[in-house]
Amino acid sequence: LLFGDTLLGYVLITSFIPFIIYMILRKLINKNWSIIILWCFIIFPIFESYGFFQFYYSKLTILGFGESLSYFCLYMGILLLIPDKNENLYSNATINYFLMGILFFLVVLLRPNYIMQFVTFFSILGFHIIYLIIYCAQKPSELKYSNYIRKYILLIVGFSPILLVALHNLYFGNQLVLLTSASTIVENLRVPPSVWIDAIFSLANFEINKENWSIIIYNLKTWINYYEFWLIIVYINLWIGIFRKNNDILFKIISASLIASHITYLFYAGDHRYTYGLWTICLII
Repeated sequence: LLFGDTLLGYVLITSFIPFIIYMILRKLINKNWSIIILWCFIIFPIFESYGFFQFYYSKLTILGFGESLSYFCLYMGILLLIPDKNENLYSNATINYFLMGILFFLVVLLRPNYIMQFVTFFSILGFHIIYLIIYCAQKPSELKYSNYIRKYILLIVGFSPILLVALHNLYFGNQLVLLTSASTIVENLRVPPSVWIDAIFSLANFEINKENWSIIIYNLKTWINYYEFWLIIVYINLWIGIFRKNNDILFKIISASLIASHITYLFYAGDHRYTYGLWTICLII
């Protein structure tokens, strides 16, 4: 209605990505460093190998790909998730959790390969709330666990439209496909589980299945090449983020969910446009 048969509306939405990145940074670091890193995101491609460069999002938008909108929703969800300084994970406004759920649903709707990230995130967050409930039963004056449960339920309700995708596929395609049938085509599923199983079992028998390992290594190189030490350092940091004792629980949960999302690329294509959002969040973490 506003922009006609053009991409102008899409371009307008994704042009706000730098401002969302800046607001995320302001919750984590001081104003001066936030401004410096924002300029890196907009103009100076210092971190471009992490997808931390606005030009890439603009390019994908103009080409008509859905990734830019997916990453816009991802960054908005992370912005709502991170509490203000000196606040805990559950201190955000209640409505924010519902909005987060919707935004994370849109991320998966547009880029289904991010499903593992949110399944892991919701699962660990649920176990953390169970832990708080047990802890809260002992110290009811310090924690109000009913508030945590309500916020978690709203988060799940916001994400629940993902179930409509399977219903849509069943109704229109007469097949029960959870997200997309494209998840099984060779162009996306470059290393089926059977290839991994055969390659590992051949090693157990002191044999090397060269064909399978060549397929695996080729796919791994599209995700992290052996010389991309800058990506390897950030990936290792995710594991440190989980086990470092003094880290906030939120960053432990996010780190674990990012690791789970990376596991996807052991099997699926790890081309850059599929991973820009993932690497950008890893860099921020």
